Amino acid sequence: MLPPIFSPEKSYFFSLTYFVRLDTSNFQSTSNMPWGGEERNIFDRFMNKMINLVDGPVTWFRETVVVPNQKQYPYYHRVYRPNEQFKRDMSVDGAIVDILRKRKVECARYEGYEREEKCRKIFQDYTEAELNYFIKYGDLGAYAHAKFAYMKQKHRMVYERRKAAGTWNPNP
Repeated sequence: MLPPIFSPEKSYFFSLTYFVRLDTSNFQSTSNMPWGGEERNIFDRFMNKMINLVDGPVTWFRETVVVPNQKQYPYYHRVYRPNEQFKRDMSVDGAIVDILRKRKVECARYEGYEREEKCRKIFQDYTEAELNYFIKYGDLGAYAHAKFAYMKQKHRMVYERRKAAGTWNPNP
């Protein structure tokens, strides 16, 4: 899906590393020059003809064939890669636990002997985050995979449901 290089409404100027879009729709000029002005000399006319020679058929084909036949998908139907998302979530959760661990150590170091009462909330937050991290990612091994985490979550939910119903028997 390449943008048209030069069109009367939106112009794309090639910079050294990227395209910069300039919206020229509010210019009063009727020229299709990229800067919105008139052709100033023979070189401008020649370059305009060469650009239209190359870009004209491509722009026509894109506007009449490609764009009308494209399927427009809503944003939630994009390609989803569960392992990449799992790794990202795992690293974010690990960073959160690490930050809470550092807060716990800093609070204990700062408060000294009074850390039990003054840092109680930080200790509880860290303990809860560590437990939740272990519940979600613990015992998955070095090569954790989204499917393994999903199966672990499913087994934990089955266990909790059976335990609540009183039908859990660990030694059949």
